[in-house]
Amino acid sequence: NPTTPTGIVGITFCKAKRIPYVLQSEGGLPKNGKGFKERFKKHLLKGASLYLTGMKPEEDYFTAYGAPLEKVKQYPFASLAEKDLIKEVPTKEEKNECKHRLGIKYRRTILYVGRMIHIKGVDILIRACQGLEDDVGVFLVGGYETEEYAELARKYNVHNLNFINHIQ
Repeated sequence: NPTTPTGIVGITFCKAKRIPYVLQSEGGLPKNGKGFKERFKKHLLKGASLYLTGMKPEEDYFTAYGAPLEKVKQYPFASLAEKDLIKEVPTKEEKNECKHRLGIKYRRTILYVGRMIHIKGVDILIRACQGLEDDVGVFLVGGYETEEYAELARKYNVHNLNFINHIQ
């Protein structure tokens, strides 16, 4: 990961020792390309054997900093294992038991799992939730509520948002 101190040291080490390396990014957005930080980023990102991305904007991020398009591959990152998947649709009773165990008091649930960054469209989700009935809970898993999202919720009178930080 080229955005962490450990990643920067690792990339620098690999470059110095001529060790092939792969870069992965989620949520990277290219800036204007000016200034020391941007030149340093271009230096860091240039030279990987392969670039893994989760979606098109990260592909644009890597290519904006000099990665050859043929070395950029989209890969659907996920943190679910086969053992985590349910084999059959749960019954209504099983769903209610699970909701009770988790303390969910809503009749219906909308679930978002991901980072709380603009590119993920959390602002669009919040706007889309205006007018939802009181028995619909919206759970956003993957970060804290930001002031921007709190302001949007107030603006659109969305009162059933539940932000849950990162969980295993």
